[in-house]
Amino acid sequence: MEEQPRNQGEQAETERGFQEEAGASPARQQPDGGGGPSRADQRPATEQQPAPSPAGSASGERAGRDGDGGASRAGVPGGPGGVAEPLGTGDRPGLVDWVFGVIFTPRATFARLAALDRPPLGMLLTVAILITAVSGLVQGTAAVRELALPVAPGESPLLPPDLARNPGVNLALGVLVAILGVVMMFVGAGFLHLVADLAGGRGSGVHLLAAMALASLPPNLIGIPLEALAARLGSAGSALRDVSALAMGIWSLILTYRALRATKHLSRGDALIVLFVPVLAFLGLAVLAVLVIAGAAVVAGAAAP
Repeated sequence: MEEQPRNQGEQAETERGFQEEAGASPARQQPDGGGGPSRADQRPATEQQPAPSPAGSASGERAGRDGDGGASRAGVPGGPGGVAEPLGTGDRPGLVDWVFGVIFTPRATFARLAALDRPPLGMLLTVAILITAVSGLVQGTAAVRELALPVAPGESPLLPPDLARNPGVNLALGVLVAILGVVMMFVGAGFLHLVADLAGGRGSGVHLLAAMALASLPPNLIGIPLEALAARLGSAGSALRDVSALAMGIWSLILTYRALRATKHLSRGDALIVLFVPVLAFLGLAVLAVLVIAGAAVVAGAAAP
């Protein structure tokens, strides 16, 4: 009877030795007597929770930067509050949007044009050339009518009335004025680009040429129906023609000023200087062109039978 408990005790000690060698002691498998957490639950939190991956950390940093007003992938640098604005190149406006924009909101429209990496130069330039050519034909026909009227009562007109009614003369002067208008647009943009660079301006000539083409559309588009209306008013149409020419000229200067400031990043004073230096030169060229046209009309009238 005494040997049986002794054998059982030796067997229990042997089993405990095997368990300790296997690394699974009873103390680690069972909770403490006081009901507290086991030794496995008392491991540090750093051993229980996996470390964040570098990709997750980088995405969190990007999200934090975007939330603080930084640049997101879908937009340009955000403003106050972290709201990112959409990229301007994602939604490119059409021709109607450009025309309505330059008429009603020229400052924002030119700023939007200057912000584009690739402005719609081909579209704007093609439309501007066509509208300028049509306007030149209309203005040339109006110039023929004006030359057929006497300068003062009792004096003979510069162009004989019979010659003024000739469709070939009207077409020739209209084509000449149209060509001059298109050439002046290109020469004017190049001259303004040169003067703006000398005044410290920045920006490409492509943006300035696109802005100049856009700026030429409203005066020409509105000037064509006004000229047609003035032609039907007879003698009263001369006053309307003069007033509309003055208004369209002032409007063209304002649009050109806006185009210069937006595309060449000039201050108000520099933009005014750059604008009015070429204006004086263009006025001289315009007077020279009028003299050439008047001289051609006089020579054509003298050569007519």
